[in-house]
Amino acid sequence: MVAYRLINGRGFLERSVCPSCQHQLAWYHLIPLFSWIFLCGRCHFCKKSISWLYPAVEVMTALTFTGLWYLLSPWYFVSYALFFSGLIVALHTDIRYLLIPTLATLGLISVGIVASAAGLLPISTVESIAGILCGVALLWGTRSVFWWLKGQEGLGWGDVELLAMIGSFIGPVGVLITLLLGSLSGSLVGLALLGCGRGAQAPEMKIPFGAFLAGGAMTYVLLQRPLLALLGLC
Repeated sequence: MVAYRLINGRGFLERSVCPSCQHQLAWYHLIPLFSWIFLCGRCHFCKKSISWLYPAVEVMTALTFTGLWYLLSPWYFVSYALFFSGLIVALHTDIRYLLIPTLATLGLISVGIVASAAGLLPISTVESIAGILCGVALLWGTRSVFWWLKGQEGLGWGDVELLAMIGSFIGPVGVLITLLLGSLSGSLVGLALLGCGRGAQAPEMKIPFGAFLAGGAMTYVLLQRPLLALLGLC
């Protein structure tokens, strides 16, 4: 819901409406997951399909926040909850619109720096700033090289801003592992799409890379110790 309102310029105090028929929705149409199931994935009024992203994001939000509470120190919960909220918004909007709201990226960078300085994240302020610089350098460099080779954009600025925000919360090591996980998962999905008969559309096919970066960052936070051990970094 937050993602939809940010992208479509709707105020947070406005009543929710169906994106198709603009009919105002009642509270019982907005119960996470259960309303979608009860309505069989369709608007109660116009019967248009409701995107599967809504229930998928609701389930993912519940699972990841539960993981935050049980797998990490409660001392870091609020900071990581804000971080995951921004990542989930970015994931949703990038998949659906190929856009990432600035509020979910640049708007949270200062939060990451302040939280690290206050001891509300397991990284130092220096690591937070280094993570920002690392994120910008890696994707801005990749974006520039792609432009030089192809004469077109391979990555949007939203992806650069997103990785910078990720770096402010998890530092340079987290940025590198996030980029690795995002690249691997994005490549696997791209290959799967090609294998499903979209090979002829490959030049025009756009992969929402920001969504994979968001997923990689959440995976790193929740599974940091086993991932570092697997890579021989701890």
